[in-house]
Amino acid sequence: MAEEEKQQSGNKPEAAMGSAQESRPAVEATQRISEIVGEFEKAKLPYQKLEPLMPQVKMTSGETMMSLSVLNPAKKEERHKFLTRPQFDVARKVMLRRLKQWHKLLSSSDDVEELRNTASLEAQALEENINANMTSIYEQIKPLETSYRSIQQFFANSSPSGDPVNSFFSNIGISELIDPDSDKFEELADYIKKPFRAFSLKECFSLMVVPGFLEDIPNIDRLAKLGEENKVHIITDLPNFESFKEAQEQLNGPGLEGLAGSTPEKAHVSVLVNWVLGRQKNRYEHEDLWLPPSSVLAGLIYKQDEGVGMQQPCAGYQYGATDSVKAVRFEVDRAVGAKEFLLKGVIPTVLWDSKVRFLGDCSLYKGESYDVYATKRTADYISKNVCHYLNKQTFKLIDNTLLDRVKKDIYDFLRANTGKGKLISDFKLEVTSTPEQRAKHIIDVKLNITPFTSVRQFDVYLTAKQSDEGDFTDVEMK
Repeated sequence: MAEEEKQQSGNKPEAAMGSAQESRPAVEATQRISEIVGEFEKAKLPYQKLEPLMPQVKMTSGETMMSLSVLNPAKKEERHKFLTRPQFDVARKVMLRRLKQWHKLLSSSDDVEELRNTASLEAQALEENINANMTSIYEQIKPLETSYRSIQQFFANSSPSGDPVNSFFSNIGISELIDPDSDKFEELADYIKKPFRAFSLKECFSLMVVPGFLEDIPNIDRLAKLGEENKVHIITDLPNFESFKEAQEQLNGPGLEGLAGSTPEKAHVSVLVNWVLGRQKNRYEHEDLWLPPSSVLAGLIYKQDEGVGMQQPCAGYQYGATDSVKAVRFEVDRAVGAKEFLLKGVIPTVLWDSKVRFLGDCSLYKGESYDVYATKRTADYISKNVCHYLNKQTFKLIDNTLLDRVKKDIYDFLRANTGKGKLISDFKLEVTSTPEQRAKHIIDVKLNITPFTSVRQFDVYLTAKQSDEGDFTDVEMK
């Protein structure tokens, strides 16, 4: 049955030793296929009975295992191509493995029922082995998949139309970032510090996203300090809590005590709670894949900086909505959940009217104004722009002309960003230099900005008429 292929594969001239060695596995596969098919023929197993045992199958990799029909003696040309052409090298090896398996099974017994039981047990063992291996694979790649899906969420929200995004990604895991013996934190810090210490501040960063939990408060504060020193706002997450009760217990426990505070660096960090759905679990996994929400919020903030403006927090029903994710880990209610998270200084994600929304605008700072991340980012933006301008005015002679020009230029910049739909509500500006200051080569520039404030709560007072005598009862609802 297979003598033609044996002779042709064995009689081909060899151009060089290297090519002969490379083709040897293909030749061996062809010869072994022919031998096994020949053994089936000797056992008087008709080809028509063998063919249904080996149909064409599409593998999970997307490749196709060819059926035994390619070896049909009646299809000489197709059979010849399969056994001799280089493009079928992989297919021949797969075919050889399948033939060996069936040859081993059919040679083990003449009893049909015994063969059926053996095949069933082997298939079951193989299925269990595949399931165990796939479960292990998905568990091992989970951190990598979480990272890549988080990046995808950032782009899905920062640039839904696919426009270029001005961003930098650092391939550093959280374990490396918080490891005191690792240089990764210092490398990242230097990368952020360098543009902020340049004379031109055009390329400095304004937002840094660290998806996932940084393990403890000192690590969060360390990053917050980096943000304070370079006027960069940090967005990160709490752990992947399974329920509101677990999140509540952890926030009230000793591990997260002091998360929010009144030190200046706290104004430069926002922490999110309640992870979002990355994808549903498959048959090899025990739970759905959940993603840290920080990358989603960071994308929304990036997009809003170019749109409505950074003065508007990405929070609430309108400005805090995202279409890129469809579910959150646990339910958060209005009366208790959302309010309690805000009191702790963390931003929850909620499912509201079938959309995931961010229901908070806070930083970890306990104080007025800078407890809202949008206010702090706006102040930092104005500060960096003014400093960028003032860097260009250094070493000019101090006189009234210089003072007036500096004041006018800064005033024009602030006025252009003041009012409805702009960065700030109002401002005051002073540019002075006393004789003592001039002797020290100093000019004072004093800025007092009035930011816009966001509403977090409506207090509704309802008066209802109780009787015809004119008695009224005041009802307070919050």
